[in-house]
Amino acid sequence: MARPLKWPDSKAKEVEKRINAFFTQRDADDKPYTINGLTLALDLGSKSSLYEMRDNRAHQPVVSGLIKRALLTIEDMHECKLGSGKPVGSIFALKNSSDAGGWKDKAEVDHKVSGSLTVCTGVPDAE
Repeated sequence: MARPLKWPDSKAKEVEKRINAFFTQRDADDKPYTINGLTLALDLGSKSSLYEMRDNRAHQPVVSGLIKRALLTIEDMHECKLGSGKPVGSIFALKNSSDAGGWKDKAEVDHKVSGSLTVCTGVPDAE
């Protein structure tokens, strides 16, 4: 039996209120937006619970949409800091966030070979 949802769509207004209060308080305190901060504002026990809420569109489409938008707002804050004099923390956050699609610190090598290849088998004839 599945555990009951912490924030079903019937409580979407409360979720929206908590998310807005989180961003407003962070702005007032001049503190950056964080995924952990959002998780705490929603009274969740882990980030994985937050991501489960985001991905649970079938059972809570409204709450899922609110979470997606909040996570995009956090990612946008980090992207805006990339042009600042000290972007290292934002670079780290974007590369390590399981939510920030496409931000990876890895090189991709294309191993395609073109041209022809001649394979010789056996020993060449002796003259």
